[in-house]
Amino acid sequence: MGISFDHSQYITDIRMALGEAGETIKHSAPFTDMEYMRSLVDTGFSGNISYLEADLYFEGGVTVIQDVTWIWQARALGGAAWVDLHTAVTEQWTGQIDTGLRVGLETSALTPDADAVPLEVRLLVSAPVAADVTVRIGGANIVPAVRVFGESI
Repeated sequence: MGISFDHSQYITDIRMALGEAGETIKHSAPFTDMEYMRSLVDTGFSGNISYLEADLYFEGGVTVIQDVTWIWQARALGGAAWVDLHTAVTEQWTGQIDTGLRVGLETSALTPDADAVPLEVRLLVSAPVAADVTVRIGGANIVPAVRVFGESI
């Protein structure tokens, strides 16, 4: 029998930790499913998740008003398939906008591809119109965070 865990962690972009990107990331649209950030949720050991809750907030910006689609996904570290943590959100961005949501998922909603720690979490954005699209993690908004409950293996 494993050790129960309750682990909370702020989400920070792995590229930021490696010094490869600032906290504001900009890409030129149009594009589909551009990865804007990826974070590692690491409890310090391997284990099975029984419940995941997350505050997945960020700031987004565009130079041309357009509908932007975004989604947060997760997978077990090194896993093959990403699992959607919520339904994709499409909303009109008109310059700078604060956006995000709160999710709570039982293991059954995560599937075997994302029901274990360490866990990777990422933000994908799609923008159909030629423009600069920026995302800032944290900023004036809530810093995104993930909390996982489960048992070590």
